[in-house]
Amino acid sequence: MLSAPQRETAHREEPRLGGRDLEGRYRIGRRLGQGACGVVYEGRALKAAVADHGKRNVAVKILGGAQVGDPDAIARFTHEAFLASRLSHPNLVRVIDFGWVEPGRPYFVMERVNGATLDRVLAETGPLAPALALKLVTDAAAGLKELHENGIVHRDIKPSNLFCAFHSGRRPRVRLIDLGVAGVFDARRARRLGSVDVGARGSYGTPAYIAPEQVIGHRTDARSDVYALACVAYKILTGVEPFRGATVTQTVHAHLFDQATPASQVNSELPAAVDAVLARGMEKDLDRRTACPLRFAAELQLAFATKGRRPAKA
Repeated sequence: MLSAPQRETAHREEPRLGGRDLEGRYRIGRRLGQGACGVVYEGRALKAAVADHGKRNVAVKILGGAQVGDPDAIARFTHEAFLASRLSHPNLVRVIDFGWVEPGRPYFVMERVNGATLDRVLAETGPLAPALALKLVTDAAAGLKELHENGIVHRDIKPSNLFCAFHSGRRPRVRLIDLGVAGVFDARRARRLGSVDVGARGSYGTPAYIAPEQVIGHRTDARSDVYALACVAYKILTGVEPFRGATVTQTVHAHLFDQATPASQVNSELPAAVDAVLARGMEKDLDRRTACPLRFAAELQLAFATKGRRPAKA
């Protein structure tokens, strides 16, 4: 993740990049957000780019200023662009173009969708109604399943990396964003994409949602993403993270050694059956943890249907 100085540098970039044309193909607009490896801007495709892919309104992710010229950062950034260009799924955001702002500073272009990241939604609403929560968790699980079937582990599932795309008259659809720290956990599957193995080890991730094996730098796989998704589900159902210490050290220690307070004790409207599903998703022992994100979502749905307790309408 970016350090505080890197985040400050990213914020200072906007006046210089806003309004700039990239290679005569895109005009940069306002800053939209920030990921692990770069800053995302609103963009407008110019004539040459529209002729190539037919998209006028786009989002442009640019390598952060503090990382310009860093070979490792460039490799991860280009790997993210490659993965997102090869995967086509309704719960992922696809990359449609790639280029260079200047030597040592790449950018890539994504389809633009209207909406907001889940953390912003939660900041406005607090805990979500069960029906909507289940819809968003299931969408995220479907996107993760697509990654996992191609040998890729996301490693940074959290509300700010779940984009809620708004559609008129329909519930929002979650799309996974930011593959900046994604790793290959199954090289055989990843080769089908043409992906290279940039490694699935390392303590990448966000403290409030990081799996125990990531904390200690062990190899990660699909179950690591299930753990993070279970933490997200806990958050959207209760309004709080399952593990939160006064410091980063205390938070990651809790992921390693503590058990979360049962969600039904935090939000009395939740059926007790939800607690067991969340606990399996956040199991410390990989071999006892729910292995598949779609299975986790299905078990959560079933928990709400237990004893006639069905999710209320969102």
